[in-house]
Amino acid sequence: MYKEDKFLNEKNISTDASIYYKLKLFEDKDFVISAQPKILMSKSKKFKEDFLGEISLLMGMSKNIRPVTIFNQNIFSFGHSINIGSKKMYYNFSTCEGIKFKNSIMLTSFTKYHTRQNYGYVYDSSVYEQLGIAKIINFGKENRNLLTAQIGYFGDRSFSNKKYKISGISFSAWLDV
Repeated sequence: MYKEDKFLNEKNISTDASIYYKLKLFEDKDFVISAQPKILMSKSKKFKEDFLGEISLLMGMSKNIRPVTIFNQNIFSFGHSINIGSKKMYYNFSTCEGIKFKNSIMLTSFTKYHTRQNYGYVYDSSVYEQLGIAKIINFGKENRNLLTAQIGYFGDRSFSNKKYKISGISFSAWLDV
């Protein structure tokens, strides 16, 4: 049965932040498997802050073909709301692939398939896609501390309601310490 989402035609800007740790489980030449616990915070003008806990399994590979490095990473994630009284839960599969040039510029393509519970009918099953360009800035000794800034264009659409489609410019930055 179709239910109209009350926020379907409203504009909204959200801010998301997360903290996580990658634990390397296996490595063989160009292939790596890691586990990643994460805490996410999401806030927008229309909704209160939402805190989520997430655990992910990451599998990735890279191939150095001079003068570029080609990479691919696949991620399986499970998340659950930490907020008291909230029952939000999700499963994700995502893939990120791209090319990193010698000057630390990357071209990336990212796709995430969501299956969500207690988010609202429109958001039960959706796909998020993003194309981006990123710059890695090294600082500190031995290039171990990195700041990455990315700008891109995203699209998000629902499989359960064909009317739900959003898109726009995205900006992200992350710090490796």
